[in-house]
Amino acid sequence: MLPPEIVLLIAEELDLESIIALSQTSASWRRLVSDTLFQRAIRRSCPWFEPQFSDRGTWKACAIEQVRRSKPGVDITPKLKTVSSTKFHESPVLDTSFERLDKRKIANLVYTSEYGIRVDLSNTCSQDLIKDRDLHGNEYGYEPEDRYDSKVISFPHMLVIMAVCEPDERPEGDIIIKFKGSKGLQPDMFEKCFEMPSILTFGDHVFLVMPSLFSGWALFYLVDREFEIVAEVDGYNESVSYYDGLIHYFRGGIHHVLQPQLGREAVSDSAGSGSIFDLLFLGKRNDHWDYHYAVVPTHLGTYIVDVSRGLMVRAVEDGSVYRVAAGTSGETQQSDVSQQSDTSQQRDVS
Repeated sequence: MLPPEIVLLIAEELDLESIIALSQTSASWRRLVSDTLFQRAIRRSCPWFEPQFSDRGTWKACAIEQVRRSKPGVDITPKLKTVSSTKFHESPVLDTSFERLDKRKIANLVYTSEYGIRVDLSNTCSQDLIKDRDLHGNEYGYEPEDRYDSKVISFPHMLVIMAVCEPDERPEGDIIIKFKGSKGLQPDMFEKCFEMPSILTFGDHVFLVMPSLFSGWALFYLVDREFEIVAEVDGYNESVSYYDGLIHYFRGGIHHVLQPQLGREAVSDSAGSGSIFDLLFLGKRNDHWDYHYAVVPTHLGTYIVDVSRGLMVRAVEDGSVYRVAAGTSGETQQSDVSQQSDTSQQRDVS
């Protein structure tokens, strides 16, 4: 039998489908092609497709499903089922508000997060916002007035500050990212933007949902401290979530699914359209929510969706907070949300 290091060298030269085929050649090869080899292979194309964020118990199972979904004509969109509040079991409290730049955390244009991460905001749109607020005596923190303003997303391992101003001709802004433990005060990443982006994060994985200037949005994935585009979508979206290797988003009561991959042309979806003002700024998702939840408005009311279980339940709104509506009855049919996939697909939920 071949030594493990030779098997590793062979696997490094093969795509995911070929590694699966090799593991099915014989009992000997099945033992040689370990789950660690499948982990290394799938991390090259879909590092976010981890067993812990799916229903699959091994990396091999994730790899097999990834390849299956890539076949032409395969329906990759999970069904959604509307259930009663008692059958939904969980009681998430989903708050759509978010932190804005807070002057109390800024000294000499250096922002300090709640986890002690510090970053210099000099020569950024954040600096311009701070000066403008000081000039006009405006408040800081969680005030919801200005549409083009700021958003602070603070994690133990990373600080993200987004600031968007509105000059005479068009909005513009920037995204500042600082990682825990990095040297100095300068941002580790600095990206320009034209609308307020959103972040989807779970484990070590970070997706950036970036609205375009005119219509649509793009999905980026953070790789080696750089964002790589993995999907481009026309039209607005109401909520973005993740589970089992798939990006879920909702638009106009339609459930859409994307299966992006690194190192390939960005997945595209052109169904529907919307103006720049329909985009994400105060959308139905918060950057700190559990990655598998979404809040979806339909013509029959608003629903909380758990894409990890394929369940929907009626929601009640209390200011910026959404909760499961107590005493709601369930329905056995598919749901009020329809669905679509395509390496994007969709289904109607309205």
